[in-house]
Amino acid sequence: MPGRIGWWIFDAETQTLINSVSGQRVRFEGIVDGSSPPSPSLSSGPVRLRFSYEDAEARYPVLVTARYETYGGAGYDRRDIARRTLSWSIDHLGSAAEWRQSSGTDEEAPPYGLWRRVDETLFDALACWPKTELTGAEPWRVDSWGGWLNGVWSPRLRRVGQGREKDEIPVENGVQPYLEPLASPPLSWRFVDATEAIGSASLTGIRKLADGRLFLAREAPLTGFETTIPHLRRSDHKAVMFPCGVRSSLDRDGFYEPRARFLYADEDVFFQLDGRSSAAHRLLGTWEFELDELIELGTRRDPRETPNRSVGLVCRRKVYDWREPYLQPLPRLAQRLTTALVDGWLAWSGSPLRLLDTPAQLEWLASQGSPVPVPPLAETGFELGAKGLVAIHYGYHGGRFARRSMTGYLQQDGWSEAGSPLLWPRVG
Repeated sequence: MPGRIGWWIFDAETQTLINSVSGQRVRFEGIVDGSSPPSPSLSSGPVRLRFSYEDAEARYPVLVTARYETYGGAGYDRRDIARRTLSWSIDHLGSAAEWRQSSGTDEEAPPYGLWRRVDETLFDALACWPKTELTGAEPWRVDSWGGWLNGVWSPRLRRVGQGREKDEIPVENGVQPYLEPLASPPLSWRFVDATEAIGSASLTGIRKLADGRLFLAREAPLTGFETTIPHLRRSDHKAVMFPCGVRSSLDRDGFYEPRARFLYADEDVFFQLDGRSSAAHRLLGTWEFELDELIELGTRRDPRETPNRSVGLVCRRKVYDWREPYLQPLPRLAQRLTTALVDGWLAWSGSPLRLLDTPAQLEWLASQGSPVPVPPLAETGFELGAKGLVAIHYGYHGGRFARRSMTGYLQQDGWSEAGSPLLWPRVG
């Protein structure tokens, strides 16, 4: 049994994971209702586990359900009992009921800041939980039922976290866990349509500093794109997100492959990030975002101020020997961005518009000699309709930046615990 994974240390005597940097603790308290400990195959069915979360400011009860599911990828159920995997599901609805009872409150949901702090910690800590006699095998993935979504408490919210770093990889110097302030308000995102979709949409007022960094004054309004691209705006008017371009290439078989680029801006920073858009007629449709490289990063605070507002939000990491270091989010920004992407893009109600590629790029692709014709301009790029899934790739596992994903969606009637029935599209 590993004693340490990243910044988490496991105390076998007390069955507690302890964050060596922040002092946060996640402790296993026992089996709910006196059930038997989970068997290797959970042959007797799901098992309810009771945990507790604790830090210097707060304590919170946690219920988790361990079950084997016919998982077919985040949001989908392949319904193949020969291919089951172990999931630990955080029951936020049951945990909230326990919290109400222990705190003597009539509120349906815990305060947003408390819930967000606990939720972020649980997805990380439970993914580092080792195999023990009391809790059984370590989970293959961690998911959750219910929680705060786009400013409201939602019983239908489902999120699935999957992927991990190698246990022996240490935490980088200077990487710190971020504890959401308990007084944080539940903000929301609103979809705003536009009359056209132009790939060059951007913010006005950005200027380049002498050292090459981009800067937009914090008091400057986030504007300049409203009529040229459908977008999302946060309820406090301090943040926006929108598609800002198409990056296309030919795949290994010569077929046209468009990728999406998105712009994110808030009161501290602004940047672009890569992603994808799969059409809603292909199963549920998915917005995908990649956090491994922040592009065209800029700050909203005057860099001459001390401390600089962007300090503690981003870092440079060498990923490939032949490339410059990538700009990647530190835990505070990674948590903020993951939350914003799930909240905002599940609220994207959709536009009939399509963000198109450029004629110059299509001409260049056509000159590459592929036997497959490049599609006409009107069929390039990606459509801007509503999607059922939001998938964020890359995140932190025990304080290490890893190929980890978080997928959010809304559970529908008739779906299983693993998600929507996986129906492959017909061919022909």
